Amino acid sequence: MKSLTRPLRVMHIISGDLWAGAEVQAYTLLKQLQQHVQLKVILLNEGELAIKLRQLGIELIILPEANMNSLRLFFGVFWQIFKFNPNILHTHRQKENILGGIANFLSGLFGRGGKSLRTAHGAPEFRPLGLQRLQMLLDLAVGRCLQRAVIAVSKELKIKLRGFYSEKKIHIIQNGVDIEALRNTVLPINFVGDVNTKHLGIIGRLEPVKRIDLFLRTAAELQGTSCGGENWHFHVIGDGGRKGELVDLAQQLGLSRVVTFHGHRHDVANCIAGLDAVVMCSDHEGMPMVALETLALGVPLIAHNVGGLRELLAGFPDLAVDDHRAEAYASCLQRVCKQKPALNVHLDEDYSAQDNCRKTLELYRRLFTV
Repeated sequence: MKSLTRPLRVMHIISGDLWAGAEVQAYTLLKQLQQHVQLKVILLNEGELAIKLRQLGIELIILPEANMNSLRLFFGVFWQIFKFNPNILHTHRQKENILGGIANFLSGLFGRGGKSLRTAHGAPEFRPLGLQRLQMLLDLAVGRCLQRAVIAVSKELKIKLRGFYSEKKIHIIQNGVDIEALRNTVLPINFVGDVNTKHLGIIGRLEPVKRIDLFLRTAAELQGTSCGGENWHFHVIGDGGRKGELVDLAQQLGLSRVVTFHGHRHDVANCIAGLDAVVMCSDHEGMPMVALETLALGVPLIAHNVGGLRELLAGFPDLAVDDHRAEAYASCLQRVCKQKPALNVHLDEDYSAQDNCRKTLELYRRLFTV
C-alpha cells in the first residue's frame, strides 16, 4: 500500500465545448480541489470553462479537437499525461473517457500515468447508432477494463450503471454548489414586465431531452389564468439546435407576448434569483446544477420526479411532478404559487461544493493508496 506524503498530482480531461451541467460541476469541483492537490486540466475546446479556469489560475492545456484529427488528439493527450505523470486521472464524458483511459494505460507501460476514473454525469440522451454505438461500446470497455472507479451523481444513476459496471466500482458523489458564495454574489435580475406578474423560467440546452416543448405547453395551460390576481410570464433561458422549432411552437400556441427566449446567458444564477419559480421537465436527469442552484437561492423548483431530482426534492414533495404532462405541471405551479411563502425552499448541505470535494478527495486517496 502506498503512503501519501505530498499532494496528489491530479489531471482532469473535459471537453469544455459548452457551459452546461457537466462543465459547471467540473468547474465547481476544480475550484475546491486546487486548494488540496497539484492540478492540471486538459480541455478539448476553448470556451467559458477555459476562461473561468484561467481566472482561478489553474494550469490549463487546450487541445483543440476542431483543429486536430483523432490521432493527433490522442497523442496530444498521451504526451500531456506522460509529462505530468498524474497520480489520478479523472475524465468526463465519452470522448474524454476513451482518450484519457487508453492514453493513461499506454503511459503506464512506460512507468508513467496513474489511477484513472470517470464521472457519469447522466444517462445517455438517445439510443446510439452506427459509429456512435461503436464509440459507446469502446467507452464501456475503457470504463470496465482501464478505469478503477465510476462516480455516479445520484442513487438512481448508480442503479442504472449497475447494468454496466460492478457494484464495487461505482461510487455515489452528489454534485455540489458553493452555497454561501452563490448567495453572496448573486444580483437578482428585474425581469421587465407588468408590476403584477409572476415570472416562471426553464433553463437548459434547447434539445429534446430537456422538453422545452412541454414547458411551452404548460405555459399555454396557464395562459388566461392568474396567481392571486397576478399574470404569468415565461422565460426560456438557453440555446440549442431546437430554438427555431420552439419559437414556432410558442407562436402556434399563441404565447408570443408572454414567452421570452433569452438565449445563452452568462448570469444564470442571477436569472434564477429573479424568477418566482424554475421548471425542470426533462425526460430524465442526473443531478443538474441548475436544480441545486435554484434551491440554494430559495427559489421553488417544480421538477419531473426522476433521476437525481427525486432525491433532491425528497424534502419538498409538493414540488415533484410524477404525471409528465403539461396539465400536471400547470396544476403544480398554481398550487406552489399560493404556498410559496410557507415552502421554506433550501438546499441540503449534503449538496455543498465542500462536501463534494471532500468525498472526491477521499476516493482519490483510496485509489492511490491501494
